Amino acid sequence: MDSKYTIGRGNRFPWNPTSVPADMKRFVELTEKKALIVGRKTGMHLPESMLERIPVIILTRTPTVPDDGKYQTAGTVREATTIAEEAAPDADEIMIGGGAEIYDLFLPFADKIYLTLIDKQFQSKADDVYFPVSMSELKQGGWDNTEQFFYPKNEENKWNLSFITMERG
Repeated sequence: MDSKYTIGRGNRFPWNPTSVPADMKRFVELTEKKALIVGRKTGMHLPESMLERIPVIILTRTPTVPDDGKYQTAGTVREATTIAEEAAPDADEIMIGGGAEIYDLFLPFADKIYLTLIDKQFQSKADDVYFPVSMSELKQGGWDNTEQFFYPKNEENKWNLSFITMERG
């Protein structure tokens, strides 16, 4: 997310993901051998390589999501969680990959959050989507910053990145 907590724009990232490959590398490492729960809009735009690598569960109120066998669908948080546990039984956690409504639904149940902050403020647009809470709201809500790694911009990564792990205290 950017410095204003923007996570989406027009069902895509506001930035080109190839401009921050360190973030994608971290995401791949964090999700390895784990199930990923996402919303319908996020799920419909996941790269094919991700769908082949890990179990993906789309949480949706829309029954018209194409059933092409690349992911499973669920209608409730409980159903999505059950499917994720069955899809990756040896995983120690279930990963939540957005969008904003999905983060908002799962945040009350989470005990750990992995964030990437991009040191950039993208120009606001009407269809921007934001992470549901700010860093200060997380801290006020009992979340502690347990790990932070600064990744400076370089030839491959267009902006400075901060990789942050927060745990509920």
